[in-house]
Amino acid sequence: MKVISSLFLFLTLGWFNCFGQLNKGTLLLGGNIRYTNKAVSDDDLRSVNNHEGNQKEFVVGPRAGIFLKNNLAVGLLLNYEHQKQRNWDEYNNLFYGSQTQILKLGPFIRYYHFIVPELAVFGQGAITYNYNFNSHDTFVFTANVSPGLTYFITPKLGLEMNLGGISYTRGVYKPNKEDRATSNLIDLQLISGLQIGGSFYLSR
Repeated sequence: MKVISSLFLFLTLGWFNCFGQLNKGTLLLGGNIRYTNKAVSDDDLRSVNNHEGNQKEFVVGPRAGIFLKNNLAVGLLLNYEHQKQRNWDEYNNLFYGSQTQILKLGPFIRYYHFIVPELAVFGQGAITYNYNFNSHDTFVFTANVSPGLTYFITPKLGLEMNLGGISYTRGVYKPNKEDRATSNLIDLQLISGLQIGGSFYLSR
């Protein structure tokens, strides 16, 4: 009986120990998804104080990485964003719509800190080049730092919640060799930038 009890205790401790750390050499495969629909009535769209319009946004972002140290991963991420917007043209007295498709690609670094064996917070930094399918003359780069939370269902599978964080975006508009315009934007998103996803932790 003592042998069985000792074996059960050993296996239990080993199971929870697997949760509490992401070892060097572990592969990270996962992604996030977000859908937002900001519905605005036609009366509100006609308001001169409304400059945002009716917006729908879909974002999907796969990523892959490897842990260079315990709890520290680096890798590549790819984000696809599809945005639809409907606005009111007060001058011409009509509604008009627009669509934007953006592809983001770049490296990321992520560090995990375990609160309990099954739950970890993480901080992620990323730099991406943003390709706009609707504007081939615009070159955009974004640096982003964001927090997140991972709940491990098993040692190899975690569910994630990622907040938008703070980002710096620099855009360069260059329609020809002579003309050039630049823009800089700092943006803070928390709940509005919330993404849900998951990751597999292979060889863990």
